[in-house]
Amino acid sequence: HAAGQLEAHRINRRRVAFDDQASINATAQVQNASLTDLLSLVGQDFPVTGTLNLQAHAGGMLGNLNGGGNMTLLGGTIEEQPYHSLTAAVTLAGQDINLTKLTLLQDGGRVEGNGTYSLKTKQFLGNLDGTNFELAHFPQPKDPRLSVAGAVKFDAHASGTFDSFSILAGVHMRNLVLGGQPAGALEVIAHTQGGTAYFTAQNSLA
Repeated sequence: HAAGQLEAHRINRRRVAFDDQASINATAQVQNASLTDLLSLVGQDFPVTGTLNLQAHAGGMLGNLNGGGNMTLLGGTIEEQPYHSLTAAVTLAGQDINLTKLTLLQDGGRVEGNGTYSLKTKQFLGNLDGTNFELAHFPQPKDPRLSVAGAVKFDAHASGTFDSFSILAGVHMRNLVLGGQPAGALEVIAHTQGGTAYFTAQNSLA
């Protein structure tokens, strides 16, 4: 369900325009909808499935919006990997879109994220932290000698524009088991600088 009003900016007695000074007041609500069906309606095919619930509101002028929304996805898959729930909260403040909360729950694992994007400067900032993931829950090679198990946590931070950005990320694995044999711990840290990515890796053997 969607409802609202968009009022053109009156420039003078004879001229109006739907520009950045046009005013809007709109709401949208989605209940128990199949994300796959919704994406097919708009001709999109993303590797994400689930049941969508959404509430959103936007007000003010097109060039200076306020409002936000809350979204929940339940019981679907991401890249064919099942997850329990995905929730997000977004606020609009002028030319800024703020992701105040992003939470993904999957088989005991948890990802928390937040970020912001400026429509005016095209600058973004994003953070992700993942904890309590178990490698054994992910698809394994058919050859048992190549099986992998162990606990994983990670963090990633990105900023800049989509044409020029920087990333700092780390992956930390402990209690690794490779092919049934203890393999200790592994830590990988990576960052970008210009067009170059640098990384360091350290393995502590059992």
